[in-house]
Amino acid sequence: MNDRPAVAAVHDAGQSIRMVGLLVIVGLLAAILLGGLAVRAAVAGGLGLPSSRGVIGFGNLTEFNGVRFNLVDRDVQRVNGINVTFWAPIHGYGDDERGMHTAGGTLNGVGLNLLGAGADRMNGVHVGLLGLGVGERAHGVLVGGLGIGGEALTGVFLGGLGVGGERLTGGAFAGLGIGGQDLRGVFAAGLGIGAQSMQGVAVSTFIGTRETRGVALALLHQRTERLYGIAAGLYNRADHAEGLMLGLVNSTRTLRGVQIGLFNHVDSGPAAARCLPVVNARF
Repeated sequence: MNDRPAVAAVHDAGQSIRMVGLLVIVGLLAAILLGGLAVRAAVAGGLGLPSSRGVIGFGNLTEFNGVRFNLVDRDVQRVNGINVTFWAPIHGYGDDERGMHTAGGTLNGVGLNLLGAGADRMNGVHVGLLGLGVGERAHGVLVGGLGIGGEALTGVFLGGLGVGGERLTGGAFAGLGIGGQDLRGVFAAGLGIGAQSMQGVAVSTFIGTRETRGVALALLHQRTERLYGIAAGLYNRADHAEGLMLGLVNSTRTLRGVQIGLFNHVDSGPAAARCLPVVNARF
């Protein structure tokens, strides 16, 4: 009888068993290594490769340079590079009396946030599926699925519903509204724009300011205390206007300029010239 096939089969089976055993040992070593890294990351707040300060990071590394992935930002000091998060920031030392929901610190570079992001300072390009909150100031391009809020914002800002800040400089565009103390630049909103002071160009259905310097284009109604420039809409109302009022109805207490519309009203001046069709003027 020829026993070679049986011997070969036993030999192959032995090799297979040894290979399986080797794979099991490698798997156990890998599990131990990954477990140790996970413990280290949990203790340190994150894991960085090759170091906790740079290149590639996972977890809440509060100071980092490079590409950083984190579930939730908290107590951030400074991140430079690409920051990817998956949840809104947890209240940290960056919170202030206004209740601004931020993780504190500074984010420089590119931010990609599944739900939202918040920091005291943002520089670069940052996108939040729900929104972005800036505790102090931002420079760059910010995009919020629902909205953007901050104190001093400079750059271009896109909010699905709204954009708000004490000082907005540059360009802001929102589906519903834009609001702030001081607006300087180009602003467009589907429903309304409101500000203490607006310098530049504003386009919306309703516009309300204390002072407008520039161009205000309102589909329905524009109201300001002081106008220096051009106001256009169905109904334009000002306390004092210097420039051009163009609409179906134009009304102001004092005027230094021209009104063009179906009905033009100026409180001051000769009684016969206070209400005029087509054109009214004061120089």
